Amino acid sequence: MTLIYIHDIIDVLIIKGGYLQRKIYTNLNYYVIILMLLSNERNLIMSVISGEAYWAHIITPNTKFNPDGEWSIEICNLTAKNKKIAESDGLTIKNKGDERGDFVTLKQYARTRDGSNRSISVKDSERNPFPTNKRVGNGSKVNASYNPVAYTQYGGGVKGYLNAVQVVDLVEYNVDEFDVVKGGYTNEEANDLAFAS
Repeated sequence: MTLIYIHDIIDVLIIKGGYLQRKIYTNLNYYVIILMLLSNERNLIMSVISGEAYWAHIITPNTKFNPDGEWSIEICNLTAKNKKIAESDGLTIKNKGDERGDFVTLKQYARTRDGSNRSISVKDSERNPFPTNKRVGNGSKVNASYNPVAYTQYGGGVKGYLNAVQVVDLVEYNVDEFDVVKGGYTNEEANDLAFAS
Protein backbone atom coordinates (compact mmCIF):
# COMPACT_ATOMS: atom_id res chain seq x y z
CA MET A 1 0.00 0.00 0.00
CA THR A 2 1.26 3.47 -0.87
CA LEU A 3 -0.03 6.49 1.00
CA ILE A 4 0.66 10.02 -0.25
CA TYR A 5 -0.56 13.03 1.72
CA ILE A 6 -0.62 16.35 -0.15
CA HIS A 7 -2.46 19.22 1.53
CA ASP A 8 -6.11 18.11 1.83
CA ILE A 9 -5.89 15.30 -0.73
CA ILE A 10 -4.97 11.74 0.15
CA ASP A 11 -4.11 9.46 -2.74
CA VAL A 12 -4.13 5.76 -1.86
CA LEU A 13 -2.99 2.84 -3.96
CA ILE A 14 -4.16 -0.53 -2.61
CA ILE A 15 -3.71 -4.02 -4.00
CA LYS A 16 -6.86 -6.07 -3.38
CA GLY A 17 -7.50 -9.46 -4.91
CA GLY A 18 -4.64 -9.04 -7.36
CA TYR A 19 -5.99 -5.75 -8.74
CA LEU A 20 -4.54 -2.31 -8.16
CA GLN A 21 -7.18 0.07 -6.85
CA ARG A 22 -6.72 3.81 -6.49
CA LYS A 23 -8.80 5.91 -4.14
CA ILE A 24 -8.59 9.66 -3.76
CA TYR A 25 -9.95 11.15 -0.56
CA THR A 26 -10.45 14.90 -0.28
CA ASN A 27 -11.27 17.22 2.63
CA LEU A 28 -10.96 14.41 5.16
CA ASN A 29 -8.96 14.33 8.35
CA TYR A 30 -5.59 12.61 7.85
CA TYR A 31 -5.98 10.44 10.94
CA VAL A 32 -9.49 9.35 9.94
CA ILE A 33 -8.09 8.13 6.61
CA ILE A 34 -5.33 6.16 8.37
CA LEU A 35 -7.93 4.51 10.62
CA MET A 36 -10.09 3.70 7.60
CA LEU A 37 -7.17 1.99 5.90
CA LEU A 38 -5.89 0.12 8.94
CA SER A 39 -9.30 -1.27 9.83
CA ASN A 40 -12.12 -2.40 7.60
CA GLU A 41 -13.22 0.64 5.58
CA ARG A 42 -16.77 -0.69 5.21
CA ASN A 43 -17.28 -0.71 8.98
CA LEU A 44 -16.14 2.88 9.54
CA ILE A 45 -18.16 4.85 7.00
CA MET A 46 -21.75 4.82 8.26
CA SER A 47 -24.82 6.86 7.43
CA VAL A 48 -28.33 7.04 8.90
CA ILE A 49 -31.37 7.64 6.72
CA SER A 50 -35.03 8.03 7.71
CA GLY A 51 -38.28 7.28 5.94
CA GLU A 52 -41.09 4.76 5.64
CA ALA A 53 -40.28 1.06 5.60
CA TYR A 54 -41.52 -1.12 2.75
CA TRP A 55 -40.88 -4.84 2.24
CA ALA A 56 -38.84 -5.06 5.44
CA HIS A 57 -37.01 -8.34 6.04
CA ILE A 58 -35.31 -7.34 9.28
CA ILE A 59 -36.63 -9.91 11.78
CA THR A 60 -36.09 -12.97 9.59
CA PRO A 61 -33.94 -12.83 6.44
CA ASN A 62 -35.40 -13.14 2.95
CA THR A 63 -34.37 -16.42 1.30
CA LYS A 64 -36.35 -16.03 -1.94
CA PHE A 65 -33.36 -15.18 -4.13
CA ASN A 66 -30.49 -16.19 -1.83
CA PRO A 67 -30.74 -19.49 0.08
CA ASP A 68 -28.31 -18.15 2.71
CA GLY A 69 -30.68 -15.26 3.32
CA GLU A 70 -30.52 -11.48 3.03
CA TRP A 71 -31.62 -8.73 5.37
CA SER A 72 -33.33 -6.02 3.33
CA ILE A 73 -35.54 -2.97 3.57
CA GLU A 74 -36.74 -0.20 1.29
CA ILE A 75 -36.59 3.26 2.88
CA CYS A 76 -39.36 5.17 1.11
CA ASN A 77 -40.97 8.59 0.77
CA LEU A 78 -37.63 10.25 1.38
CA THR A 79 -37.64 13.89 2.43
CA ALA A 80 -35.30 16.38 0.73
CA LYS A 81 -32.88 16.02 3.66
CA ASN A 82 -32.79 12.22 3.40
CA LYS A 83 -32.50 12.31 -0.39
CA LYS A 84 -29.45 14.51 0.06
CA ILE A 85 -27.91 11.93 2.44
CA ALA A 86 -28.52 9.14 -0.08
CA GLU A 87 -27.19 11.20 -2.99
CA SER A 88 -24.04 12.23 -1.10
CA ASP A 89 -23.35 8.54 -0.40
CA GLY A 90 -23.87 7.70 -4.08
CA LEU A 91 -26.91 5.46 -3.53
CA THR A 92 -29.39 5.01 -6.37
CA ILE A 93 -32.68 6.75 -5.58
CA LYS A 94 -35.60 5.01 -7.28
CA ASN A 95 -39.17 6.09 -7.93
CA LYS A 96 -41.67 3.66 -9.50
CA GLY A 97 -44.58 6.11 -9.42
CA ASP A 98 -46.32 4.28 -6.58
CA GLU A 99 -46.96 4.89 -2.87
CA ARG A 100 -43.25 4.44 -2.04
CA GLY A 101 -42.26 7.74 -3.67
CA ASP A 102 -38.49 8.29 -3.77
CA PHE A 103 -36.76 5.36 -2.08
CA VAL A 104 -33.50 3.46 -1.61
CA THR A 105 -32.96 -0.24 -0.99
CA LEU A 106 -30.58 -1.38 1.76
CA LYS A 107 -29.38 -4.99 2.05
CA GLN A 108 -27.00 -7.13 4.06
CA TYR A 109 -26.02 -10.77 3.72
CA ALA A 110 -27.38 -12.96 6.53
CA ARG A 111 -24.15 -14.97 6.52
CA THR A 112 -20.53 -13.83 6.60
CA ARG A 113 -17.93 -15.09 4.15
CA ASP A 114 -16.89 -17.81 6.61
CA GLY A 115 -20.50 -19.05 6.80
CA SER A 116 -21.37 -17.81 10.28
CA ASN A 117 -24.68 -16.05 10.90
CA ARG A 118 -24.77 -12.26 10.64
CA SER A 119 -27.53 -10.51 12.57
CA ILE A 120 -28.65 -6.91 12.37
CA SER A 121 -29.77 -4.80 15.28
CA VAL A 122 -33.46 -3.81 15.38
CA LYS A 123 -34.55 -1.37 18.12
CA ASP A 124 -37.68 0.50 19.10
CA SER A 125 -37.92 4.29 19.49
CA GLU A 126 -36.28 4.13 22.93
CA ARG A 127 -33.48 1.86 21.70
CA ASN A 128 -34.93 -1.25 23.35
CA PRO A 129 -34.67 -4.52 21.42
CA PHE A 130 -37.56 -4.89 18.97
CA PRO A 131 -39.83 -7.87 19.82
CA THR A 132 -39.15 -10.87 17.60
CA ASN A 133 -42.84 -11.85 17.51
CA LYS A 134 -43.81 -8.66 15.64
CA ARG A 135 -43.21 -7.74 11.99
CA VAL A 136 -42.54 -4.30 10.54
CA GLY A 137 -45.25 -3.51 8.00
CA ASN A 138 -45.27 -1.13 5.04
CA GLY A 139 -45.54 2.50 6.10
CA SER A 140 -43.72 2.09 9.43
CA LYS A 141 -41.49 5.09 10.22
CA VAL A 142 -37.89 3.97 10.61
CA ASN A 143 -34.29 5.12 10.88
CA ALA A 144 -31.75 2.83 9.20
CA SER A 145 -27.97 2.83 9.49
CA TYR A 146 -25.91 1.53 6.60
CA ASN A 147 -22.45 1.47 5.07
CA PRO A 148 -22.16 2.86 1.52
CA VAL A 149 -19.72 0.64 -0.39
CA ALA A 150 -18.64 1.18 -3.99
CA TYR A 151 -18.63 -1.73 -6.44
CA THR A 152 -17.36 -2.04 -10.01
CA GLN A 153 -19.39 -5.01 -11.31
CA TYR A 154 -22.31 -4.44 -13.70
CA GLY A 155 -21.22 -0.91 -14.54
CA GLY A 156 -20.40 0.09 -10.97
CA GLY A 157 -22.23 2.03 -8.31
CA VAL A 158 -22.68 2.16 -4.56
CA LYS A 159 -24.52 -0.41 -2.46
CA GLY A 160 -25.99 0.39 0.96
CA TYR A 161 -25.11 -2.41 3.40
CA LEU A 162 -27.74 -2.47 6.14
CA ASN A 163 -26.44 -2.38 9.74
CA ALA A 164 -29.37 -1.60 12.01
CA VAL A 165 -32.97 -0.36 12.05
CA GLN A 166 -34.80 1.76 14.61
CA VAL A 167 -38.59 1.48 14.41
CA VAL A 168 -39.98 4.90 15.37
CA ASP A 169 -43.66 4.36 14.50
CA LEU A 170 -44.80 0.78 13.91
CA VAL A 171 -47.42 -0.27 11.38
CA GLU A 172 -47.55 -3.92 12.30
CA TYR A 173 -47.56 -6.41 9.45
CA ASN A 174 -50.61 -8.66 9.69
CA VAL A 175 -50.69 -11.96 7.82
CA ASP A 176 -54.50 -12.12 8.04
CA GLU A 177 -56.30 -11.00 4.89
CA PHE A 178 -59.09 -9.20 6.76
CA ASP A 179 -59.57 -6.90 9.74
CA VAL A 180 -61.84 -7.95 12.59
CA VAL A 181 -65.43 -6.69 12.01
CA LYS A 182 -67.07 -6.05 15.38
CA GLY A 183 -70.68 -7.28 15.63
CA GLY A 184 -70.43 -9.46 12.53
CA TYR A 185 -71.02 -13.19 12.12
CA THR A 186 -68.88 -15.33 14.44
CA ASN A 187 -68.32 -19.08 14.19
CA GLU A 188 -69.39 -20.21 17.68
CA GLU A 189 -67.69 -23.59 17.18
CA ALA A 190 -64.35 -21.81 16.67
CA ASN A 191 -64.83 -19.97 19.98
CA ASP A 192 -65.68 -23.25 21.75
CA LEU A 193 -62.53 -24.87 20.33
CA ALA A 194 -60.37 -22.04 21.60
CA PHE A 195 -61.41 -22.77 25.22
CA ALA A 196 -61.52 -26.56 24.94
CA SER A 197 -59.21 -28.34 27.36
